[in-house]
Formats: sequence, structure tokens, C-alpha cells
Amino acid sequence: MIGLYFLLFTGVCSALHQYYFVDKSLTWSDAQSHCRQYGGDLATVHGPENQTRLVELGRKYNSHLWIGLYDDVESWTWSLSENANYSGGEVEPWSWPWRTHQPNNWEGREGCVAINITTWLDANCNEELFFFCFDNDTKDATLSDSGFVYINEKKSWWDAQSYCREHHTDLPSIRNMEENRLFSQINKVILKKWIGLHRSLWIPAMKQSFRIKFCSADIDPNDPELSEAILKQLHGKLKEKMVNEDLNLTWAKAPDGEIFHNTRETTTS
Repeated sequence: MIGLYFLLFTGVCSALHQYYFVDKSLTWSDAQSHCRQYGGDLATVHGPENQTRLVELGRKYNSHLWIGLYDDVESWTWSLSENANYSGGEVEPWSWPWRTHQPNNWEGREGCVAINITTWLDANCNEELFFFCFDNDTKDATLSDSGFVYINEKKSWWDAQSYCREHHTDLPSIRNMEENRLFSQINKVILKKWIGLHRSLWIPAMKQSFRIKFCSADIDPNDPELSEAILKQLHGKLKEKMVNEDLNLTWAKAPDGEIFHNTRETTTS
């Protein structure tokens, strides 16, 4: 059983870019309904000036305030667009076979979908799973001449997408129960496998700096090849813990152009 808890805050409505403070403690959904009942909606923040106005309101009333930004757990899209050259018929309207209590966006980090035998669940896009590709030109007899290709290699969802687009067509869409059945027949021992369904997670942009210290006298970390290799390793480790594919790392250089400096104290005899 999954428990859901609501934090009650006061909301701010907006109509024609005018903000109105509502002195009621409501859930986000109830605050949205209240605003729409009176012809407005929860506040949209257009630029730093409006953000400052809302911050001042929060300080004035000493309260947290709901705004209109939210993460829609149902905002799913297929990697392979429906109007792509996808043989086998049009996409059918059907009820997606979500597993019980799915999708649940656990810890706010699940933006990609895997098939587990016959049911679907959302998962962290950086988790490494086996996956399927769709190939519009290559037919795979193990999937009833469907063009679906099973890849017996573990990758993150993003890397699986890149692989499929490079070697085949794309990650596959599952358009009906029959296709879902075809997927479920392959390697049942491997429970979770990536498919092409995903959504954008709302993650605040963040800039952070940190220091790295080396204790070896045998390396020169300012060597361009070595510093680049270190950066790539750090990038890989951070992506294992994060869902944002736009993670960008750069070295901060001192005025003399160097990244690292020797901090060892020199002694004289």
C-alpha cells in the first residue's frame, strides 16, 4: 500500500497577470479548482519581476504559496513518433497495462517506462536494463515479423534510445495488446526491459561547485588528457544518481589558466 500525504498551504491565483492572495489552506488540486471557479488559475510566473512579487507576498503573509507549476505523472510520450514510418498499422487507442500502483514516480526520479512480463512500470531513466528496438527495415522472426528487436545488453534508457536510433530506427512504441503480448514472450527470466515511453521530469536548474584533492606526487592533474578523463568519470558517477540528461560539468580555472594547484608545503633543511 502506498501512502500519499498532502501538505496544506495557501494559494495565489492569477488572472490576466494579476495576482490575488487567497487566505485558505488547500491542497494544490483544490487550490487550482478554487482559482478556476472564479475565472482565474493558479499563478504562472513570467520572469524575475513576477517572481519577486510572489516572494514578497509570501513574506508578507509568512506563508508558503502554491503556484501553477506541477509535475504531471501522466504526461507520457513515445520516443518513436506516431507519424514516423512505422509499418503495421495506426496507433490504436487502448488502456495501457500499468502494473498496480504504477506509475508512481518514486522519489520524483522515474521518467521512463519498462515492461515487466505483461505489465508496465515507471523507472529511473539511468537504471541499466535490457531493451527492445524497433527497426522498420529489419524483421525479427522471434517477434512474429514485427520489426521489434530484442537487445541483450544493459543500458540506461537514454543510451538505449541512442543505440536504437544509431543501429535501428528507435525505441519501440507498443500500440495494442497483441504487440504487448509479443514483447512479453521474449526472455521472461529478465523481468524489466525498456520500451519507448517516457516523460520529462521537472528538475530545477542547479549550479554547484566542489573541490577535488589529489594526494599523489606521481601525476599531473593539469595534463589536458588526464583532466578530461577525470571529468568524464565524475560525469558518469553523477548521472548514476541523477535523472537530468542535461548534466554539464566543466572545470573552473584560476586566473593563471590552471585547474589544479600544488598545496604541499615546502620545507627547508
